[in-house]
Amino acid sequence: MLEEGELYPESNQSKAVLQHGLSPEKGMGVECFLNLFKMKRVSFLMLILFMLFSCSDDVNDLSLITEYYQNTKNNQDDVGQDHNAALVFAAQRVDIMTASDVDLYNAIQAYFQGEEFVRSTEVPEISVLDDYCPDGCDFKTYLVKAKIDDEETVDLFNELQGILFSKEGEGLDIKDLISQIKEYENRLITENAISEKNLGVLSILRHNLYFWNEARVNVRHPYYAYVKRGPQLKIFHYWYIFAIRVATDVFTYDSCMSEGAGSYYSEEDDAKDICNKDASYASARAFE
Repeated sequence: MLEEGELYPESNQSKAVLQHGLSPEKGMGVECFLNLFKMKRVSFLMLILFMLFSCSDDVNDLSLITEYYQNTKNNQDDVGQDHNAALVFAAQRVDIMTASDVDLYNAIQAYFQGEEFVRSTEVPEISVLDDYCPDGCDFKTYLVKAKIDDEETVDLFNELQGILFSKEGEGLDIKDLISQIKEYENRLITENAISEKNLGVLSILRHNLYFWNEARVNVRHPYYAYVKRGPQLKIFHYWYIFAIRVATDVFTYDSCMSEGAGSYYSEEDDAKDICNKDASYASARAFE
């Protein structure tokens, strides 16, 4: 059993299993794969997805799981993939039902920075969570609170407001919703009318919609119990809370990238990882 605040317990499991955050029980089943392949971060997510869904009668091909919410036309789609993988990684490292905010933050930080990261003693200030939308907000409210004046981002978020916050009732279809986002996204890509920052925003949005919908309906999802512990709400109220949770991640990534992460880090991937780390943490802790 983990001591309070301990993220990396001693174990007889292989270093590879510990590096990828797998429990001893799950690690035994996949250690052969880890010995055969030097897994990249996204490969970790694909392995977890396989573990979650391979027993399903409805899914025989892993590509069927991922195709509808990924977008190969988006050259920043690794942002959303890493976002989801970090959430799964954290759930393998700490008990997400009881973990402190700082332990949760460090578990996510370990995914993006590797085993040798400097462990934080407190969660750093995150503008969206601390200032703009501490209780959550929709796209229009965020635009006002954060004083966004970039025309491209304003147009994008107004469009997403209409897509994400107009869904209600039991006819909710997550695939149709993501399809709408991808159609709009691909039009912007074709017209060369979207920045790489906003391509990352859309990637997080799509992947996060998929992730938290699965957490609601799939008993094998690592956050299923986390979602189900909340009150059973009417569908409209549930959808609003669901949409707010997803939007919070988007805002966190956007705010971080817009407020200077790109100027603080010389490498683009460093800025993306720093901002994605904050967005993943916002997702895991939102509205506990």
